[in-house]
Amino acid sequence: MTGQFPLEMVSCRLYSLSLRTPFGLCSFLFLTAMPIVEFVNDKRSIEVPQGANLRKEAMKNGVELYSGPHRYLNCRGNGICCSCQVKVERGEENLTKPGLWERLHMLINPFGFFAKLGSDKPVRLACQTRVTGDCKVEARPSLNWHGEEKFWE
Repeated sequence: MTGQFPLEMVSCRLYSLSLRTPFGLCSFLFLTAMPIVEFVNDKRSIEVPQGANLRKEAMKNGVELYSGPHRYLNCRGNGICCSCQVKVERGEENLTKPGLWERLHMLINPFGFFAKLGSDKPVRLACQTRVTGDCKVEARPSLNWHGEEKFWE
């Protein structure tokens, strides 16, 4: 029996599951494809495990999430400083929904508030986001300090 192989190989993880049944122990093996996160600014794509934290995986693969002084002065992934923002270009449904902690800090922190102001795409905190499927994000989105239009013009 011959099979066809795809032109590009996809990284997969092998999982095993063992169940104890009245008839004995049954084992199952299955493969799952790893999600791909594409970073627009860096023109890089990385493969991450299912359910992985976006900030941890980006930093592990050398993707720069912080700009300016935030490279050294940040909350280290606790969701307080709002400096690890990413703008979701595509695949929002493949990321976990924002929790209460993330929504609260995106409202009360000026960096989070002004990042969402005038943006038609969702802005998320990488430290509070888990990846469940393929997505495309922009790291270090620009802040919009004045809204849609400049009020002084």
